[in-house]
Amino acid sequence: MMAAFMRSKRKGEKVVLYYTIAWISSMALIVKLKLYESFDSEDYIKIGLALSIPCFLLQLLSKEESLPFYRQYLFKANLFVGIIGYLGNHFYTHYFYNVLGMRYTGPLSGGIRINDVPLSMYLMTHPYFLSYHVLVSPVIRVFRRALSGRHYLLYHSCFGVFVYIIAVTTAFIETYTISSFPYYTYPDFHEMLTYGSLFYGLFFLVSFPLFHFIDESTEWPLKSVAMSAFGSMMIVLLLADISRLVLNLSSSLPYA
Repeated sequence: MMAAFMRSKRKGEKVVLYYTIAWISSMALIVKLKLYESFDSEDYIKIGLALSIPCFLLQLLSKEESLPFYRQYLFKANLFVGIIGYLGNHFYTHYFYNVLGMRYTGPLSGGIRINDVPLSMYLMTHPYFLSYHVLVSPVIRVFRRALSGRHYLLYHSCFGVFVYIIAVTTAFIETYTISSFPYYTYPDFHEMLTYGSLFYGLFFLVSFPLFHFIDESTEWPLKSVAMSAFGSMMIVLLLADISRLVLNLSSSLPYA
């Protein structure tokens, strides 16, 4: 019989899938109808709240009765994503600013900002990252099962390559799909798709596998979830800066 924490995870994955369809459809409608043209900075914050708040309420739809709220999978998922989403915006965005020349313009250039990043971006990041991480987790699970019983070196080599492909693909798709959004600008489209996707892919290369193992075979306490989230962001910053130096994209730190 499946353990309660594992049932909670399976339920959470299904609920997030349904919500992903809903919020992506709403965003696609906004872009398709160009409703954003009439938005000001406060409207973007409202949209961010409208998309992010339900992420924390989804737990009510996937509740495993035998577990308290803080042991439910989606509580842990939101904690992990909340940490990496905030730190990613606060620190990692500056690699795109100073290394690749990315800028938020129009209504996104004003309003409330945290470390020169629009508040709305912090809010909108949460549903994006929650969907990415929760929906990629079952894919990783299937791949790991397919490799079950293989030689240790073969298993981990294939696993690393597989996660890297998923990470860069996710980064590329997001970068490409938002390229038509007029308030997200950069000087070189090709450089943004290549170097930008590689930089962004480093983020998911670290976070996807760490997130996947939350309540996968053993139950994780909240402390382990939080420590993994913070630790993953330190690894990401190191990888990003090493890549900056190797590729000689910038001679100065993004924060200088």
